[in-house]
Amino acid sequence: MSLLSIDHIEVRYGSQDGDVVAIKDVSLEIKAGETVGLVGESGCGKSTIALAIMDYLGSNGRLSAGTIRFDGRDISRLSVDDLQALRGGDVAMVYQEPFSALNPSMRIGDQLSEIPITHEGVDRDRAREAVTAALSDVQLTDSDRISRSFPHQLSGGQLQRVVIAMTLLGKPRLILMDEPTTALDPTVEAEIMDLIAELQRKTGVAILFISHNLALVHKICRRVSVMKDGVIVEEGDAATVYRTPGHPQTRLLLDAVPSLLTVPERSSSKPGETVINVSHVSKYYPIGEGRFGAAKTGMLVANEDISFTVQRGEKVAIVGESGGGKSTLAKMVMGLEIVSGGTILVAGQNVGSQLVSQRSPKSLRRIQMVFQNPGDTLNPSRKVGAQLSRVVKKLGSLEYRNDIGARVRELLGAVDLPPETVDRYPGTLSGGQRQRIAIARALAAEPDIIVADEPLSALDVSVQASIADIFRDLCDSSGLTLLFISHDLARVRQLADRVIVMESGRVVEQGPTEDIFAPPHHPYTARLIEAVPTIVSQEGRGISQ
Repeated sequence: MSLLSIDHIEVRYGSQDGDVVAIKDVSLEIKAGETVGLVGESGCGKSTIALAIMDYLGSNGRLSAGTIRFDGRDISRLSVDDLQALRGGDVAMVYQEPFSALNPSMRIGDQLSEIPITHEGVDRDRAREAVTAALSDVQLTDSDRISRSFPHQLSGGQLQRVVIAMTLLGKPRLILMDEPTTALDPTVEAEIMDLIAELQRKTGVAILFISHNLALVHKICRRVSVMKDGVIVEEGDAATVYRTPGHPQTRLLLDAVPSLLTVPERSSSKPGETVINVSHVSKYYPIGEGRFGAAKTGMLVANEDISFTVQRGEKVAIVGESGGGKSTLAKMVMGLEIVSGGTILVAGQNVGSQLVSQRSPKSLRRIQMVFQNPGDTLNPSRKVGAQLSRVVKKLGSLEYRNDIGARVRELLGAVDLPPETVDRYPGTLSGGQRQRIAIARALAAEPDIIVADEPLSALDVSVQASIADIFRDLCDSSGLTLLFISHDLARVRQLADRVIVMESGRVVEQGPTEDIFAPPHHPYTARLIEAVPTIVSQEGRGISQ
């Protein structure tokens, strides 16, 4: 008998305009100890299936047909107490954004201790022992420091390990993983996936692995199901499905995966004048208790002696492991942080010591940013159209309502979203759709420069390809300059003109893209490249993601 059996389910969400059918007649089975992949474009219903399994559909969502059974029990018929015992116990979930799954005001150890206390009734001392063991299981050896830390004090890779430790504390038989490595660089991603495989061997836990990373699914999943518009359109043995896809949607997804091995054709246009000049920039943060006027005990080096230039129309990528100082550097360029040393010139203006609040409207328009987590940067109480219109009105060149409305619709089309999205709230959109809104909002100011921190990480492969094409066309045709941070090395090779490789706050290598990807590599660059998972397409060519 299957551990999880999903039998012809339909999921509906109520809205002012009537019911929206998110899942249409889906069936899926997972056996004990099995790993099943679920792939598809953003908004196709992958995450909704996971939420339905957990009965987390919210006040306006419901299972309108079919059944979901765990170990033979119909989840929809469980009492409140039995459902509470199931969640975090037999069935656990690892979310896409680990920070959002943790309480920012509680220390890690206190949060994790609640699980054995709640589910096993142990005292606090035994709970702390269980937490230490769980952190060790996920290879966080400095358990005392981790337990004392707040979520914001840990890197993305550390946070994801903490969330996995949290799920293990409940001794689950099934883990639902919803894009668990989206925000991680390739080396940390590889470590997390090796960790998951090892934990599965030790515990025999079953896994439903939801991801838009087809290469990663190919690496760890024995079976795979492909979704489109709320329906599973193809399923079967992962190797067979990838080698000989039978449905057009599967072929579309595979064709959109960039190849780390393919040398792309590049524009023959020459970059213009220098628009960003970073010269010997360093950033230090004081560390220590610092309470009630106490002196700081030292300095944390986030960036050290960084220098590079970016020309008008160039697409320059910054790559490196989590915690390497990439985002800190981007924040200094944007004025969200000030430099500790060195200078940053943007269009000839020294902005390194100038916070964004001190910059002129012209400077604000000139350079815009796309952040990694769009859910943290979009106003949840305002419709998409209003948020885009505000930027067009304040920083764009249009004044009249009809012109602004047309520009908003044009921006939505540019990021592959329908015009009716103007009336949607961010909370009703998928993670990938929200990221597209964030990109549209940056374009709304008609900037000369876009600084993008992992702008494609939340998107499925087909939308990644279309957004990358948008950036490429804008840079080639209008002279837009793109400085972007990414851990997707295959996409970097396809899009970037030049690459800057950072390790531990320092630049270890930089140059034209083909020079960086051609051996011999710097040892650190080689480690990044080797960590990228690859698959073989139906034509036999190596592709990666």
